[in-house]
Amino acid sequence: MTGFPIRHLIDRTFPLLLGVFAVLSPLTRSVQEYGFSLCFALFVIHRYCAVDRPAMRMDLRPFYLVLAVYLGVAIVSLVYSADPVEGKHQFMQLNMLLLCMIFAERIMPAMALRALWLFVAGTTAVAVIALFQGLWLHIDRPPTIMYCVHGGIVLLFGITVLLSLLTVYRGWQAKSAAVGLLLLHGWALYLNGTRTAWAGAAVVLTVSPLLVPALTRRRKLVYLAVVVATMVVFAYGPYARYQFHQAERDVILYRNGTDDTSLGGRFDMWKASLLMFRRHPVLGVGLGGWQETLNRMALRGEAPAYIKRYNQTHNAFLDALSTRGMAGLLSFVALMAAPIFIALRNADPQRAVFRSVLVLLGLAALVTCNADTLVRLRMPFMSYIVVTSIAFAGLASRGGEGEACCLKSTLWDDRIHSRIVRN
Repeated sequence: MTGFPIRHLIDRTFPLLLGVFAVLSPLTRSVQEYGFSLCFALFVIHRYCAVDRPAMRMDLRPFYLVLAVYLGVAIVSLVYSADPVEGKHQFMQLNMLLLCMIFAERIMPAMALRALWLFVAGTTAVAVIALFQGLWLHIDRPPTIMYCVHGGIVLLFGITVLLSLLTVYRGWQAKSAAVGLLLLHGWALYLNGTRTAWAGAAVVLTVSPLLVPALTRRRKLVYLAVVVATMVVFAYGPYARYQFHQAERDVILYRNGTDDTSLGGRFDMWKASLLMFRRHPVLGVGLGGWQETLNRMALRGEAPAYIKRYNQTHNAFLDALSTRGMAGLLSFVALMAAPIFIALRNADPQRAVFRSVLVLLGLAALVTCNADTLVRLRMPFMSYIVVTSIAFAGLASRGGEGEACCLKSTLWDDRIHSRIVRN
């Protein structure tokens, strides 16, 4: 019977670890490797060394299968990688995706909502730092506690969570707090100047009302009109116009033969990645082999030498395509799309907040993957993993577990729900 005290102790440890991950993942990466190792060890002990083994969640098994295929393709690619040492380093980072399974299996739904607020606390700290550095210290593209693009993606993920939390509470105090934090994050993202994150924010703002069936068509149209008007005002702001002008200038310079710019460098890296794929269409150059292969291509004059200073493709889809071929691309797309489809299949109105988190976060991640290699960005990638884990934990439960902890949204009270059923 020694398994029961061990399980009881570990059950109390997982919520604490999730809270630490939720708060610190947007702020620091020092706890990630050691925290992941501890979580994985505790999960193995809890599952295989206890007296009784809890059943895995049936509704999340499709995601577990997709995750196993994705990691399996990455393991196979290490065999023929041009740089196996770097490949092993990248695989250890991809392994952190297992946290989605660990926390989803061991966190009760009652903890999930609190964990979302803990994550918002971490992103709020990033937003406050960005506003202080941008408004008071006049630093360009804050915050400086991380690379500016990473900070923009983290703020974008905080916005997706706050948009989902707006549908949870019926009290005006909580809604006012969520709206205030949302405006704080939006202002910080504006000063951050990451154009990809701006595009992701536009997508999630547009899609978010579609995930609330209780809203009438008129209210959705009013909301969309407000969003479009806000985007127009934003686009004509001086800083936004400056950033868009920089992008236009990069394109013009690239057409005239000047490659070494923000967009020009991406264009050349994407061309090199496509060339790698054409030469290795099935399996790619191997996980971690992109940099070494690029160096060889630059020596042969097949790629500009200046892009050797970059260690990633700046496009997650092309990264998967060039390093693991078609198998890698298909497994990566399935990995990113699986949480969205699982969320949309869950029609429980009392867990609508977690469904909204998974859909909006998935869309935001897919947008950012077009200009950056999300799986290679440590802090944004860990933030994505943590929020996905929290949403999975709150989206469903085994048997009658946590049924009393379901969330009741003001948009889903009995009166409105009965009206929807009648219609």
